Amino acid sequence: MMLTRRLCLALPIMAMGVEFHVAPQGSDIAPGTHDQPLATLVTAIAKAGPFLGRESEVINLAPGVHRLTQPVVLGAPESGTAAAPFVISGAPRGFRSYPSFRH
Repeated sequence: MMLTRRLCLALPIMAMGVEFHVAPQGSDIAPGTHDQPLATLVTAIAKAGPFLGRESEVINLAPGVHRLTQPVVLGAPESGTAAAPFVISGAPRGFRSYPSFRH
């Protein structure tokens, strides 16, 4: 699939706006914080929707295997802007996963 819009898949960075965490052991009804991560990238992108283009957003993927149960679709809204970038990143250094967490 070819992306025609800008999407930053970057090394870990510090978020200045909205930040969501995703971990294989997370739960999609969790808030997406470091301590209560989401389970899927698809849910993190959906939760990011209201902020797209208004604030910078970072989705941090924790170490581990992230299985996809549905396609990840990135369109124009997920392209971000120069002032409000949208970044999908590996988790920042020091991220700890929580294997026993289930909400």
